[in-house]
Amino acid sequence: MIYPWHADVWTALQRDRAQQHHALLLHGTKGIGKTEFAKSFAQSLLCARPGRDGVACGECAECHWFTQGTHPDFRELAPEALLPDNGIPPEQQAAEEGKPDKKAATQITIQQVRTLRGFLALSSHRLNGRRAILIQPAESMNVFAANALLKLLEEPPARTVFLLVCMDMRRLLPTILSRCRKLAMPLPNAEEAAAWLREQGVQEPQLTLAQSGGAPLEALALADPEYQADRREFFTRLGRLRSSGAALELAAMAQRLALPVPLRWLVTWCYDLFRARLTGTVKYNLDYVEPIRALAGNIALDRLLLFEERLRIAAQSVNHPLNPRLLLEHLLLSYARLHSDP
Repeated sequence: MIYPWHADVWTALQRDRAQQHHALLLHGTKGIGKTEFAKSFAQSLLCARPGRDGVACGECAECHWFTQGTHPDFRELAPEALLPDNGIPPEQQAAEEGKPDKKAATQITIQQVRTLRGFLALSSHRLNGRRAILIQPAESMNVFAANALLKLLEEPPARTVFLLVCMDMRRLLPTILSRCRKLAMPLPNAEEAAAWLREQGVQEPQLTLAQSGGAPLEALALADPEYQADRREFFTRLGRLRSSGAALELAAMAQRLALPVPLRWLVTWCYDLFRARLTGTVKYNLDYVEPIRALAGNIALDRLLLFEERLRIAAQSVNHPLNPRLLLEHLLLSYARLHSDP
């Protein structure tokens, strides 16, 4: 899938197709279609009859294999949690690297990278054909996997293209960055994103675009009615939260959600409190402008800064907290104290 806001990047890649770099790094905000773009490019490299614009035909045997996930010249590496059929048992990963299973499931491991050696040792399906390897999100590689990949990038196999997709290049090894051609994947402008969301049936695209930071695919996911109902209940309670009892009740309500969801809500709410206090404007929660403004005027900035620090620390362990319920209770009790008398 090549979204309209990435058409220029696609055109630039096609111009350089005859002298394709062996490693491309597609980087940009979450929820803009980077992985879909990378898969479309991989399919176009393997397609027997790509169009003049480089887009895969979608009809040849190679395209059918690709869409079914069985193309012999394509491999995708992703964390176990995102790619459950990567064929590496979690207990084997743990034994190899000494990592707990839960943590290993959120990482690309050295054992996954090692499987590429056998793949690259074989001849391609087509005589002198290309091979494509997708690694996403690239920043989820642990240090062992990153170093193993570096060895492959230092001596790249012929007619093989590595496609790395990431949100945060700062989390990649500088030596890996130096061996990749970097492609910045842009956000669409607000009007283009809103128009696309309306085509997908989203009724209030501006609200979900604000919640997603302008990322259209993320906004489409956030438009889910059940998600929005949970969000409204959470923020309605949060807006009038003042006591420890109310904080514990809200934590109990939010416990049925995956921890990253209420944590994300708290982060955007906190950011909007800062913004409203300093500029009078709100970025993420446009449907709660007035409550946020009213609250911002009654919270001391030093207390808000301390709460933001607690959120930042919590975000570092969001994928493997010791006790999600206790973490939520701690954060919401801290939030309730923002409104207490000095």
